[in-house]
Amino acid sequence: MFLAAGRHIEVFRQKAEAAGKPLPITINMGLDPAIYIGACFEAPTTPFGYNELGVAGALRQRPVELVQGVSVPEKAIARAEIVIEGELLPGVRVREDQHTNSGHAMPEFPGYCGGANPSLPVIKVKAVTMRNNAILQTLVGPGEEHTTLAGLPTEASIWNAVEAAIPGFLQNVYAHTAGGGKFLGILQVKKTSTRR
Repeated sequence: MFLAAGRHIEVFRQKAEAAGKPLPITINMGLDPAIYIGACFEAPTTPFGYNELGVAGALRQRPVELVQGVSVPEKAIARAEIVIEGELLPGVRVREDQHTNSGHAMPEFPGYCGGANPSLPVIKVKAVTMRNNAILQTLVGPGEEHTTLAGLPTEASIWNAVEAAIPGFLQNVYAHTAGGGKFLGILQVKKTSTRR
């Protein structure tokens, strides 16, 4: 299971592994779009310790309901279509391309194929729950939907940084999908003079 460096779940996994303990987790799929948006937020807009479900709740204008997992001491999103419960096992790793031996992984968010990770944590699945007639909707990048979602926290981070440095200067920010939502920002500034 790939976990991005510096994200909350990877920090929690590292702490559990250092203690020699498995990390109980739930993988929630088929969610309200506001939850996908909230999940994309990262530092500096949402620093470590910030609850991204709060972003989703603010967008929805109501809290995200959670329920207790059936097989792990962890919460799951109440309205998820499908929930996989399990534990990330300490010290157990597999190659990302263990079945294909291709040396490549799934496409990276900017669109190129990266090298396969030689050492990914393993999840031991303990339970799968789902709604009747569950609908599996997920995001697999790269693509318009994926890069648009990735761009939202980038735009917020740029806005906050510029506003702190030059209050009132910025009018709009767009993290263009051509840059994967991360590498190409377009800033609209408030023009205060007609001089060239």
